[in-house]
Amino acid sequence: MIFIHGFCSGPEDWRPQILFFQKMFTVFSPTLRGHDGKNDSELPMSIEQLTIDCENLIAIPSFIDSHIHFLGLAAKLVGHQVSLQENQGLEYFRDQLIKIDQNDKRSNCLRIYGLDIFHPSADIFFTKDIFDSCVPDRPAILRFTSGHAVLLNSKAMSLLGITESTDEIEGATFVRSSDTGELTGVFYEIEALINKSLPAIPSETIFKGIKSANDLLLSNGFTSFMDATAENDLSRLNFLAKCVEENIIELDVSFMPGYENLEEFIQSNIRFGTNFEGIKIGPVKLLASFSGGSIHPKDLKDRVQHCHSLGFPVAIHAVEEEIVYEASEILSNSYLKGDRLEHVTELSDKALDILRQNEIYACVNPSFIYEYGDRYKRLLKSDKFNKIYRFRSMLEQNVLLGFGSDAPVTIPNGLQFLQSATRRTTKMNEEISISQKISIIEAIKMATVNNGLLNGISYSSSSISRSNPANMILVKSEDLLNIKTNVSNNVLLTMKNGEILYSAL
Repeated sequence: MIFIHGFCSGPEDWRPQILFFQKMFTVFSPTLRGHDGKNDSELPMSIEQLTIDCENLIAIPSFIDSHIHFLGLAAKLVGHQVSLQENQGLEYFRDQLIKIDQNDKRSNCLRIYGLDIFHPSADIFFTKDIFDSCVPDRPAILRFTSGHAVLLNSKAMSLLGITESTDEIEGATFVRSSDTGELTGVFYEIEALINKSLPAIPSETIFKGIKSANDLLLSNGFTSFMDATAENDLSRLNFLAKCVEENIIELDVSFMPGYENLEEFIQSNIRFGTNFEGIKIGPVKLLASFSGGSIHPKDLKDRVQHCHSLGFPVAIHAVEEEIVYEASEILSNSYLKGDRLEHVTELSDKALDILRQNEIYACVNPSFIYEYGDRYKRLLKSDKFNKIYRFRSMLEQNVLLGFGSDAPVTIPNGLQFLQSATRRTTKMNEEISISQKISIIEAIKMATVNNGLLNGISYSSSSISRSNPANMILVKSEDLLNIKTNVSNNVLLTMKNGEILYSAL
């Protein structure tokens, strides 16, 4: 319900009506331009200048992404892309790599993106020997879509100091051939080593990627994001702050310090909830996984308690059923407001019960249902499959649930959040656990209000005024309340703090 005041008046004149109707409706009472005591003489004042004709479009709050890897997205947007469908063979794969090597003579390190580690022929195609035959003379890295695995050629392995006799890094996996025992070139969780050892992306290139990532988010209706990168250190924070200051990044930014770099934040007196040059400091990112029958890291409990002792809540990367339960159990015994679980892909009843009893936030990835649902159906056993992405169950247990794209694992698309959460269909139009559907209104709340809480920001829903400008989008859907088809980018306008930052009108 909207109350609009008249000439030489103000929202306060509607106070009795607002007090009465706000019990039943969400009430807006804007302060019109020229009526807040400020000098608006230089601002446009005509009806034509002050209005946007929305015709049959729908206005909703702008989206917030509560889990993104922003610099990773920027790097991907300026990197080389490859693709390989299940029906495409080795020669097609080789041809793409050879063309990239031939067409890019400037880069001292090739960065390639786009392959699925779960491709049926991954064990055959994705090896350093094949990679070497296509890119023999300089280091090259191929990042898989999961964000947790890479394929390196021999030149890159050499720069990282990895040989056949190199011991595995704790928490990492060096994949070896089941036949020969030799390294295949595929590695899991070695991002810190890569960042330390491989040549950096040239500054002019990464700035171009950051601008592209910023524009991509705005065009998909986002005005805020939380960077949830485990390798986040003080230099990354300073770099993002510089991008915000120079207006290369126009969105509101929240930032998770990485656990391994926590000490340098403490020494710089950077604490949870503080504002660092325009960036909101969030919880500490912790990576945890379950493999080989054990949980990594083994000292997860101690790490959580260490963060809590410093006043930092934690955001634990928790995908597998076992680690989701273990992380939930740890947080239930050592809880700090703001503690989060990231992904929560496989959720057991006992873990759900722990989440219900505590105020542990959950950040999930609805777009994964559409992007990777067909793979889940192919690879997961029924007992695991029935436990994935239990949105309805979590809402019914009053778990504070938010949405993240996990970009660059998926493209950040707010309407895709809504579609996947309400339809739960894959690329092949297969349904996944339709009992876990949520309503469109619930989904919008997850992508806006709840994500604001997860990111440590909030936008008032009580008014739109000079002191509280609008964060909103216009959506091309004829009926947003009944999404029936796969959505592309149907966002036609994105407004942040009352300023139009993207428009396709």
